[in-house]
Amino acid sequence: MIIGQQSVPLLSILIWLVQLALIIHVLKTGRSRYWIMMLIFMPMIGGLAYFVIEILPDFSNSISGQRAVRNVKRTLNPGCKPEATGSCLEPIPQCR
Repeated sequence: MIIGQQSVPLLSILIWLVQLALIIHVLKTGRSRYWIMMLIFMPMIGGLAYFVIEILPDFSNSISGQRAVRNVKRTLNPGCKPEATGSCLEPIPQCR
């Protein structure tokens, strides 16, 4: 039971370290300062909101974000070659 008792403080330390990293990101990128208050007073919800609203859209517009989306699409539909066909949005035939 010692492991279970130590995991809660380690989890809270990890959450606060992530929050600190997000606060540093807010300061470095010049985002609105209200994010800092939101991150401090609503640790998990504020961090998730900041990630979804501020970081994720920027990531999807970057080259590395586009590569990640392309790799996910290739993983989900390995037979598709969008360069040759132009689109992989055709429906996949259902197995019966």
